Amino acid sequence: MDVRFTGNMVEVFHESVRVASHPKSRVPHRHTTLPAHMLVTHQEAANCSGGRIRTWARSIGPSALAVGNANIEALPHPEQGYHSSLSLLRLEQAHGRVSLEQACQRALHFGLLAKMHVM
Repeated sequence: MDVRFTGNMVEVFHESVRVASHPKSRVPHRHTTLPAHMLVTHQEAANCSGGRIRTWARSIGPSALAVGNANIEALPHPEQGYHSSLSLLRLEQAHGRVSLEQACQRALHFGLLAKMHVM
């Protein structure tokens, strides 16, 4: 892939054929991404809200809520935190509410939240 930036556009080329383009953000250091260009999991996060995450996490327990809040508040773009929190939702579906709350308790106890964001 090759990427070309002009004054107001971002263009992506594959083997010299333009495969995507969209306007650049006018806000310094902000990104713009078309939903069609996102991974499905990122599309889910883009359609999410902090309120939805917090309501769900509160239903699991106080540790899950603390981890959910940390996910949302610790990253520069809330959508990145939504993505991390949706990963927790998938863990609940795979392992159950009790196990997820216990895992969140351990993550908080051992200060693993910063490491969780790197994964």
